[in-house]
Amino acid sequence: IVHCQFGDRELFARMARNHIAADIQPGFTISDIPYVACRMGAREEQGYCWKTMLEEGVHLGGGSDSPVESFDPIWGIHCVVNRTDASGQPEGGWHPDQKLTVEEAAALYTTEGAYLTFEENKKGAVAPGYLADLAVLSADLFHTAPEHILDVQVEMTVVGGKIVYSR
Repeated sequence: IVHCQFGDRELFARMARNHIAADIQPGFTISDIPYVACRMGAREEQGYCWKTMLEEGVHLGGGSDSPVESFDPIWGIHCVVNRTDASGQPEGGWHPDQKLTVEEAAALYTTEGAYLTFEENKKGAVAPGYLADLAVLSADLFHTAPEHILDVQVEMTVVGGKIVYSR
């Protein structure tokens, strides 16, 4: 399901039982903040529940809905890890109980993204027999303080073993 933005534990558990995955757009977590409360009222708490979805066993892949949101996966990772805009607002993150770890966030764009496209046996990991699709970053996301994720830059992109971008 693309744009799976609202639901509750019961729905997410049913999705997991029925092997229904969700392609989420992490950037919406931030850009929709001004609209959610006024349009959803009390149901705001049921929105953008990425952590709850993972806890219930739903496979999540990350997308951008570009050109609506930035196609930059670093921005998407920032959005689900911090749940803040680029200036750190709202302080502490919007519904911080739904923050993902950096590992969970990276999986949205690697192993889980490959799972959603039925390519988990040839994409999503650096492994023998897999396509050489990867990005080289300026810093290790797994050892970067969450508030500095946006400082990380893509140095190189490799698709099918060929360099297609180099900063």
